[in-house]
Amino acid sequence: FFAFAKWYTKECKRGQAKQFGEDIKQFINACAYESFNEVLRFAYNEAKGLNVGAKAPDFLLADIDGNPVSLSDYRGKVVYLDFWATWCSPCVRMLPHSQRLQNQFKDKDVVFLYISLDKSKKAWESYVRNNTLTGIHLATSNGDIYQSEIAKIYRVKHLPAYFLIDKNGNIAQSPAKSPSSSQIIGQINSLLLIK
Repeated sequence: FFAFAKWYTKECKRGQAKQFGEDIKQFINACAYESFNEVLRFAYNEAKGLNVGAKAPDFLLADIDGNPVSLSDYRGKVVYLDFWATWCSPCVRMLPHSQRLQNQFKDKDVVFLYISLDKSKKAWESYVRNNTLTGIHLATSNGDIYQSEIAKIYRVKHLPAYFLIDKNGNIAQSPAKSPSSSQIIGQINSLLLIK
């Protein structure tokens, strides 16, 4: 059992959790060693990301003006959650697309939350203000990038990372399409129709 548990755990860490999902479930049901099952369950859940339909983890972060903002403040609205950083060139390239997407939904119940994983709060503030970026801009409090609490609870391991959260505060897309994708407009529109 040990060899199989170790191998499945390794495959999960290599990004193969979904591919081996059924095999892993069968292994856990057959394995009598709970310590092996516990390690494998953790690796599998960590690797597969947040489940669609699950409650989106709430958080409390400061916005660019120092005001506290939590995800639950936006219950009743569709939330497009964008994890980014000023040092991430793909993130920066997506920002103009994101601004256009915001404009498209400006009179709708859609909120755009941008969570910076920058190490330097000064660099982040400067970038947002100098580029007059709209939306709600938040930053991690400790600047540890992927080790920050918010990155861990949303399982962000690379940037950019996007999530769509429905009006009830549930994960609707994990990961969500990028703001440049033609599919994101339809996904947001379909969430706006749900009561």
